[in-house]
Amino acid sequence: MKEKKSSRIVKNSIVVSGVVCLGKILGFLKQAVLAWAFGANGGTDVYFTADSYIVMFAQIQTASISPSILTDSSLKVPASSPVSSPSFIS
Repeated sequence: MKEKKSSRIVKNSIVVSGVVCLGKILGFLKQAVLAWAFGANGGTDVYFTADSYIVMFAQIQTASISPSILTDSSLKVPASSPVSSPSFIS
């Protein structure tokens, strides 16, 4: 059972890493296309700064909300349930 769970974790980690890498590559291409189309000037600097602030605030919000949702969800798992709270979280 442990090997199956371990291989599932590895597989999911690879998938998440691939999606993150793809997102980084697409973000770089977006910046390159915008710089090519509009040039490197003050307007594009303002756009990239505003875009990075939006992403930063979304990451802060996600990082602050995730632990509370996870804690709340794990507390709702009844003690008599076949799935215990630690295994529910992982």
